Amino acid sequence: MNRPATPENKDEIYKDYTVCVLRQPATVKVKNTTLENRLHCPSISDPHELPAGHRVTVFNAEPISLTGGDETYGPANTAYRIEGMLGLTVYESVTGVLTESNCSNTKLRKHSNLRPVSPPDCNLNDPFPDKTVVALREGTTFKGVKLPRGELFLISSKAKTPRGQGFRSRDPIGEALYDVVQVKEKVLDFKVKNSSNLLVRHKDLECATH
Repeated sequence: MNRPATPENKDEIYKDYTVCVLRQPATVKVKNTTLENRLHCPSISDPHELPAGHRVTVFNAEPISLTGGDETYGPANTAYRIEGMLGLTVYESVTGVLTESNCSNTKLRKHSNLRPVSPPDCNLNDPFPDKTVVALREGTTFKGVKLPRGELFLISSKAKTPRGQGFRSRDPIGEALYDVVQVKEKVLDFKVKNSSNLLVRHKDLECATH
């Protein structure tokens, strides 16, 4: 019954590990969210969408209940768990360029010179949360290294006052300082899967013929 799908038996229930193409977008999550110490991915725990046309592997075919239709178990009322690969943006710390948390160059640390990148919708009137990725609004130089506008940094502390005290709501937000680490942006592929409550219907899959 569960033979690998081919052009001849494409309307049969797919066997585990059949490679298919999505006819409709599918919601998935990253399978393993553990990253190396030097990597940061703000969206790694979020739901993601695989677009139509994306190749996935199907397994664990399950019957689903259809109202007002034929309840005979077959492709029409079958859904699957899926696995696939998805590229996500990660930020990798740059070794040896800026790892000092209390450097004297305040342009690298001052709230007013930092633009939120990830997440991009931070409230500029509030301190940026720890682990926010930011970009320089105005370039500067640190230890002889030119750091242009747009250079990326990861905030690695809570906001502080220029005197090193904890930032309070009555303090001027533009003067807030952070510990920062320089990072570079890259894209890595992650294995993703859907959850048991977001199975993909048979009709939304097409066997990838070779």
